[in-house]
Amino acid sequence: MEKITVFIILITRYLISFLPTQEVVTVHMIGNISNPQQVVWRNSREIMVVQNEDIFFYDVYNRKLENVGRRLNNQFVGLDTSGEILLCDIEHFIINSYDEFSTKFTVLDKDMYFFETIRPIYLNGEKIVAVTAMDFLEEKYFEIDISSGDMKSISKPKRTEYELRVPKSINFKKAYILDERRYVIEDVYGNLYVYTMKNLPRTIFFITEYFHFKLRI
Repeated sequence: MEKITVFIILITRYLISFLPTQEVVTVHMIGNISNPQQVVWRNSREIMVVQNEDIFFYDVYNRKLENVGRRLNNQFVGLDTSGEILLCDIEHFIINSYDEFSTKFTVLDKDMYFFETIRPIYLNGEKIVAVTAMDFLEEKYFEIDISSGDMKSISKPKRTEYELRVPKSINFKKAYILDERRYVIEDVYGNLYVYTMKNLPRTIFFITEYFHFKLRI
């Protein structure tokens, strides 16, 4: 019986590889979230959402929102290389001369001081990408090495162009993109919608049901 079962499974996989596919698209709203400060894909399955002081992980497939931590108003939230929460404390100072520092970042108990008035826009366990923090300042971008605290000026991060499919019922404001098949849409009211697309064999459901029946014999 075991040999028959294994044979059936192998044949099923072989047949499925030749089946025509169809795109299956799902769009659903993340409940209890409005006007988040940060939205970051943690991996292909989970999204980190920062709303005011609360930090959430959202499971795209189980549609489960879990409160996993809190932050202070002066903290920027990132994810380290293993996907764990990383906080950057931000302090700005009024300065009276060019010899003084105007910004202090604290990450992993490491204090870093900078002459420029900047704020982080990206953070992982190795680097911080920051931009000038005041609207009246010339927009400049910087990359900071967390281990050494060294900062260098960089060009504005390039944006990758994506062709997004946004339902007409959603008043589009911005998107947080993992790739063209998975992204989060924010509407003008601050609501978040998760868009996912995958290809499935057109008759996979019929074959699956058939072989489930055969295996019960």
